[in-house]
Amino acid sequence: MQDNLYDEMYQLEEKHWWFKSKRKIILELINQELSGTENEILDCGCGCGCLLKYLKIYGNVKGIDYSARALAYSKKNFDGDLVQSDLLKKVELPDESVDLAIALDVIEHLEDDELGLKNIRRVLKTNGKLLVTVPAFKQLWSYHDVEHMHKRRYTIKQLERVLKKSGYSIAYISYYNFWLFLPIYVARKIKNKINDCESDASMPSPFVNFLLEKIFSTETFFCRHRVKMPVGVSIIAIVNKSIESSN
Repeated sequence: MQDNLYDEMYQLEEKHWWFKSKRKIILELINQELSGTENEILDCGCGCGCLLKYLKIYGNVKGIDYSARALAYSKKNFDGDLVQSDLLKKVELPDESVDLAIALDVIEHLEDDELGLKNIRRVLKTNGKLLVTVPAFKQLWSYHDVEHMHKRRYTIKQLERVLKKSGYSIAYISYYNFWLFLPIYVARKIKNKINDCESDASMPSPFVNFLLEKIFSTETFFCRHRVKMPVGVSIIAIVNKSIESSN
């Protein structure tokens, strides 16, 4: 991802509707998956570190990212362990040391998503879990994907395939950002047609920001009850380390 986008992310993560709603959904799922306060948690591709501070109540949290710029911002948000690391190389953590790994909008950046997922799998405990999100549907491809240096967008079948090949079993997988799928699809088609290169992450007016946050946040209910939505702008999945698969 281009360095200037981390500047933008740091400014928006606490107040932009997309970041706030996504964070509510992620934390709801984590709250269901983890018990106690002594878990080992790894945020793979932690970006500017906004989520890290919310994870501290669940145990010991570490953040890794490829970008030095991202980690510099993470240090402003989080006082725990931060490491510059490439998921396409060996993650500098002991085998089977992590209860929960998180990779939010990360693997679509990797040339070899299977290798990155296998490298995460290695550090998971036998009963460890991975929470992953990715952008959905190549039909939604736009300047946003180019700017963020995405290699691909996924369907559920495509994501399931690479997860299983990488040694995971699926506990829950669904499209999400369902309600806004159609307006975002139409908006991106129009922007593509007129070659509009404005960032999707620009801050809307306070009222629109409030409204979009309320709409997207309703999907917390669907994820909490493991409802599988038929379409969405993104995909969310919780997967287990498959004991049948070798490293």
